[in-house]
Amino acid sequence: MINVSRRGDYIFSKYDYATPFNEDGLAVVKKEGKYGVINVKEKTIVPFNYDDIDVDEKNKWFVVCVGGWSRWSEESKLGIVDFDGNEIIEPKYSNEQMEIEIAKYLKDAERSNVTTE
Repeated sequence: MINVSRRGDYIFSKYDYATPFNEDGLAVVKKEGKYGVINVKEKTIVPFNYDDIDVDEKNKWFVVCVGGWSRWSEESKLGIVDFDGNEIIEPKYSNEQMEIEIAKYLKDAERSNVTTE
Protein backbone atom coordinates (compact mmCIF):
# COMPACT_ATOMS: atom_id res chain seq x y z
CA MET A 1 0.00 0.00 0.00
CA ILE A 2 1.16 3.53 -0.72
CA ASN A 3 -0.22 6.46 1.21
CA VAL A 4 0.57 10.02 0.18
CA SER A 5 0.29 12.86 2.66
CA ARG A 6 -0.64 16.42 1.75
CA ARG A 7 3.07 17.24 1.84
CA GLY A 8 3.85 14.54 -0.74
CA ASP A 9 5.47 12.18 1.75
CA TYR A 10 5.17 8.53 0.77
CA ILE A 11 4.60 5.64 3.11
CA PHE A 12 5.52 2.39 1.33
CA SER A 13 3.85 0.22 3.64
CA LYS A 14 4.19 -2.43 5.99
CA TYR A 15 0.70 -1.30 6.99
CA ASP A 16 -2.57 -3.06 6.15
CA TYR A 17 -4.46 0.24 6.25
CA ALA A 18 -3.54 3.92 6.54
CA THR A 19 -5.48 7.18 6.62
CA PRO A 20 -4.06 10.33 5.03
CA PHE A 21 -1.92 12.39 7.40
CA ASN A 22 -3.92 15.07 9.20
CA GLU A 23 -2.82 18.70 9.60
CA ASP A 24 -0.77 17.68 12.65
CA GLY A 25 1.17 15.14 10.57
CA LEU A 26 -0.50 12.07 12.11
CA ALA A 27 -2.06 9.05 10.41
CA VAL A 28 -4.06 6.14 11.82
CA VAL A 29 -2.56 2.88 10.55
CA LYS A 30 -3.27 -0.82 10.93
CA LYS A 31 -0.54 -3.42 11.31
CA GLU A 32 -0.96 -7.10 12.11
CA GLY A 33 -4.64 -6.61 12.94
CA LYS A 34 -4.21 -3.72 15.39
CA TYR A 35 -4.45 0.05 14.97
CA GLY A 36 -1.98 2.70 16.06
CA VAL A 37 -0.92 6.20 15.04
CA ILE A 38 2.29 7.29 13.32
CA ASN A 39 3.77 10.64 12.37
CA VAL A 40 5.22 11.57 8.97
CA LYS A 41 8.59 10.10 9.99
CA GLU A 42 6.79 6.80 10.75
CA LYS A 43 7.47 7.17 14.48
CA THR A 44 4.79 5.41 16.52
CA ILE A 45 2.79 7.99 18.49
CA VAL A 46 -0.01 5.68 19.68
CA PRO A 47 1.02 2.02 20.03
CA PHE A 48 -0.61 -0.72 17.97
CA ASN A 49 -2.83 -1.95 20.81
CA TYR A 50 -6.29 -1.05 19.55
CA ASP A 51 -9.07 -2.73 17.55
CA ASP A 52 -10.17 0.62 16.10
CA ILE A 53 -9.24 4.31 16.34
CA ASP A 54 -11.36 7.33 15.44
CA VAL A 55 -9.87 10.81 15.11
CA ASP A 56 -11.45 13.80 16.83
CA GLU A 57 -9.72 16.76 15.15
CA LYS A 58 -11.68 19.34 17.16
CA ASN A 59 -10.42 18.10 20.52
CA LYS A 60 -7.04 16.88 19.18
CA TRP A 61 -7.47 13.32 20.41
CA PHE A 62 -8.19 9.78 19.31
CA VAL A 63 -11.10 7.67 20.52
CA VAL A 64 -9.51 4.24 20.95
CA CYS A 65 -11.38 0.94 21.03
CA VAL A 66 -10.51 -2.44 22.53
CA GLY A 67 -12.53 -5.63 22.63
CA GLY A 68 -14.71 -4.92 19.62
CA TRP A 69 -14.52 -4.30 15.91
CA SER A 70 -15.54 -0.63 16.19
CA ARG A 71 -16.54 1.98 18.73
CA TRP A 72 -20.18 1.21 17.94
CA SER A 73 -20.11 -2.51 18.81
CA GLU A 74 -21.63 -3.44 22.17
CA GLU A 75 -18.57 -5.31 23.46
CA SER A 76 -16.18 -2.42 22.72
CA LYS A 77 -14.44 -0.53 25.50
CA LEU A 78 -13.48 3.04 24.64
CA GLY A 79 -10.92 5.54 25.84
CA ILE A 80 -9.13 8.70 24.76
CA VAL A 81 -5.51 9.23 23.72
CA ASP A 82 -4.30 12.74 22.86
CA PHE A 83 -2.31 13.70 19.76
CA ASP A 84 0.93 13.38 21.79
CA GLY A 85 0.15 9.74 22.61
CA ASN A 86 -0.90 10.32 26.23
CA GLU A 87 -3.80 8.25 27.53
CA ILE A 88 -6.37 10.71 28.86
CA ILE A 89 -9.17 8.24 29.57
CA GLU A 90 -8.46 4.52 29.98
CA PRO A 91 -10.28 2.35 27.40
CA LYS A 92 -12.87 0.77 29.67
CA TYR A 93 -16.14 2.53 28.84
CA SER A 94 -19.12 1.69 26.61
CA ASN A 95 -20.04 4.23 23.94
CA GLU A 96 -22.74 5.75 26.15
CA GLN A 97 -20.44 5.88 29.19
CA MET A 98 -17.69 7.38 27.04
CA GLU A 99 -19.86 10.40 26.21
CA ILE A 100 -20.34 11.01 29.95
CA GLU A 101 -16.59 10.62 30.64
CA ILE A 102 -15.72 13.04 27.81
CA ALA A 103 -18.17 15.61 29.20
CA LYS A 104 -16.62 15.24 32.67
CA TYR A 105 -13.11 15.55 31.27
CA LEU A 106 -13.96 18.68 29.26
CA LYS A 107 -15.70 20.27 32.26
CA ASP A 108 -12.71 19.52 34.52
CA ALA A 109 -10.28 20.84 31.89
CA GLU A 110 -12.33 24.02 31.52
CA ARG A 111 -12.45 24.46 35.29
CA SER A 112 -8.69 24.01 35.65
CA ASN A 113 -8.02 26.61 32.94
CA VAL A 114 -10.02 29.29 34.76
CA THR A 115 -7.86 31.69 36.70
CA THR A 116 -9.06 33.95 39.46
CA GLU A 117 -7.84 37.49 39.81
